[in-house]
Amino acid sequence: MTKFLSSSVFIVGLLGIILILHVLALSLGWYWNLNHFDDGHHFLGGAWIASLVFWIFKNKPHLFKASGNFWAILIVVLSVVSLAGVLWEFFEFSVDR
Repeated sequence: MTKFLSSSVFIVGLLGIILILHVLALSLGWYWNLNHFDDGHHFLGGAWIASLVFWIFKNKPHLFKASGNFWAILIVVLSVVSLAGVLWEFFEFSVDR
């Protein structure tokens, strides 16, 4: 299961689902009419970023010295996902103004 979650097929498929949901949400007004639709979309985006970082650790181990250390990988993944979330919220805030 973990191999599938960090596979290229899963990463591209999840990005496709996110993009399809985004297009549907914009065209059908789900962002404005469905409460908390945005929350699920944020969760999927975080899952996509985490999968992408796991894929990088798996396929490019020479980039990181801690590629065999579970806790170091977990901390890096959580840090990257958190940073992406904060940057995304800044982007949303700047677009809404």
